[in-house]
Amino acid sequence: MGINLSTPQLIMTGVQALIETAFDRLKEIFRPDMSLNEVAENYSPVIDDIITKYEKEGVKFSAGKFKISCVDEKNFNLGFELYFQDADKKWSKVAKTSNPMDAKDWLSPEGWQELQSVKEKVYDVEAPK
Repeated sequence: MGINLSTPQLIMTGVQALIETAFDRLKEIFRPDMSLNEVAENYSPVIDDIITKYEKEGVKFSAGKFKISCVDEKNFNLGFELYFQDADKKWSKVAKTSNPMDAKDWLSPEGWQELQSVKEKVYDVEAPK
């Protein structure tokens, strides 16, 4: 067995629409001058919502990552990878990456400096409680 990344097995219309619009809510949940940890905390409910909706479709959340990545000298993006397993023990990956965003509009100077230093900050995603 392994993770089948070539054929998406979780194409459910309502949930797929949620994935496609996952980053459309950024202006609602972000505010200027945020640390990297604050970005992750503020985006956590969106990830939880995606996981909950997938689990209602009969699959089990297993693991995931939320990433904040340095794109270039002035931009960053967000991304997530979520892994689910169905009743037949088949794995599926749900992933999405945002368009580049201007760091000076969203991140604190310290947060941007940290991101430029590490290039990518990765947070483990846990199942919603």
